[in-house]
Amino acid sequence: MIKLLILDVDGVLTDGGIIYDENGLETKRFNVKDGLGGIKTAQKAGLEFAIISGRKSKVTDLRMNELGIKHVYTGVKNKLECYEGLIAEMGGLKDENVAYIGDDLNDMALLQRIGLSATVADSFSYIKENVDFITTRKGGDGAVREFIEEILERNGQWSEIKKLILFITSLLLILAVYSFFKKDNEGMKISVKKNEIIIDNFEMAKVVDNKNNFYKINAKKSCN
Repeated sequence: MIKLLILDVDGVLTDGGIIYDENGLETKRFNVKDGLGGIKTAQKAGLEFAIISGRKSKVTDLRMNELGIKHVYTGVKNKLECYEGLIAEMGGLKDENVAYIGDDLNDMALLQRIGLSATVADSFSYIKENVDFITTRKGGDGAVREFIEEILERNGQWSEIKKLILFITSLLLILAVYSFFKKDNEGMKISVKKNEIIIDNFEMAKVVDNKNNFYKINAKKSCN
C-alpha cells in the first residue's frame, strides 16, 4: 500500500516553463486540478505528500504551503540522498510504501528506488522506459491528479472516495435547489440516512441514481 507520494515540481506539477519579470521575479503555472481534486482529496484519505525539487523557488514554497504539504525540499542536488533523510524523518517508511513522479535525468535514481514510479506523458523516452506508470496527461495539465487516482485505485480506496464525492455533490445540489425554490417549498424537509438523501414535500421531485445504486435522492411527497 502506498502511504507517501513524493512529487517533483518543474515539468510535473507545472508545464516546465519558468517566467521572469523585469525585476527578476519568478512565475510558475500550477494546475488547480492537481490541488483541489487531487492532493487535497488524497490527504483526506490518509495519503502523505512530499516535494523534492531540484530548483529553489519561493513560488513553489507558497503553493505547497497553500496545499498543506509539510515536507518540502527545494534546491536539492541529490534527490536520493534527500529521500533517505525524508524517510528517516517520517519514521522509516519502506520503499514499497512510497511513490514518486518525476520527469528528467535527476529523477532517475529515485524513480528506480521507490515502490511505485511514474512520469508524465511529455517526459523523455528513456524516463518512460524505467517507470511503472505513465500518465496520459502532460506535466502541469492534471498529470499529478491522474497518478493520485491510480494510487488510490491500487490502494483500494478510490471506489469509496468516488461514492463520497457523489454523495457530497448530490447534497450540494439539493441545498442549491432548496435555496432557489425556498419560498415555494417552505414545508420541505431534508434528511440524510446511510446511503440516501430524502426530501419530503418538494414539488420538483426527481430521482438521482448512479447506476450502481450507491446514493439516491428521493421525494416522498410531491406538492402539486
